[in-house]
Amino acid sequence: MAGNNILTLANVFEKNKLPIRVRYTESSSELGVHSHEFTEIAIMFSGEATYLTEFSSVRLHAGDVVVIPAGAPHCYTDECNKQLMNLIFIFDQLPIPYREIYRNPGFSALFVIHPDYYRKKRFYPKFSLPADILEELKKILFRAWEIQQSRQICYNLSVFGAFCQVIPLLLTGYNANEKIAVQDDQSRMADCMDYISRHFKDKLSLSQLARRTNMSESTFLRHFRLATGMTPVGYIQSIRLRHAAGELLDSSRNLADIAREAGFTDENYFARLFRRKFGQTPREYRRDIAKKL
Repeated sequence: MAGNNILTLANVFEKNKLPIRVRYTESSSELGVHSHEFTEIAIMFSGEATYLTEFSSVRLHAGDVVVIPAGAPHCYTDECNKQLMNLIFIFDQLPIPYREIYRNPGFSALFVIHPDYYRKKRFYPKFSLPADILEELKKILFRAWEIQQSRQICYNLSVFGAFCQVIPLLLTGYNANEKIAVQDDQSRMADCMDYISRHFKDKLSLSQLARRTNMSESTFLRHFRLATGMTPVGYIQSIRLRHAAGELLDSSRNLADIAREAGFTDENYFARLFRRKFGQTPREYRRDIAKKL
């Protein structure tokens, strides 16, 4: 697609604030073809619009949801009475209760599978919501948007709180769809990633995971690396670190107990890996995320 404008992190997110915003639009045509350095969930509340990507053209109606990964060129045309709410964020930098949300079926398909995997398969996640969930989302997101726009006290916390309410509702709607929003290979990868998120403390072998996807070990490794950007060992390690990050925020337990409970036997090794992933020591992470909120 020609004419790709890039919305950068600096353009959108405030310095020293959690990287999450709510945006309401009635017309996006003036942006033309664009992409961004963050993930975007677009929820159509009313009206219609044509959603164009580098490999598809889809007519969106009220209740439709598209998940647009970072770096994906797209645009909207032929807009008619459109009310679109965008939830934009950098997922890995949000203090989400990872151990709970990662276990929800469908989460991996929507937010964890690497964008390159979808590009290779020539589609991005899209699904439709039932009317009751759409109405509930509308109340939550419009209220968060109003608070954000008026910059009320702790508005950033209000937007983050809305995000935490919205994700489970979206996953409920996604899983209720009769036509699954991922194709066969992606579905098997997403199922495998969901399985890992539920059993990350267990000893999971390559052969066990390959059997689960009904692939040979070599085929599974190729698909898994493309879908996650990591080896299975690296992905399991990442899940353990996210679990520990959630514990750091939700409890006052000491680091040794948190590391051990997440599957790390060496506290120093855990601290090194944690800093490599999050750019901070566990203690700094616990302190600084609390300040941002």
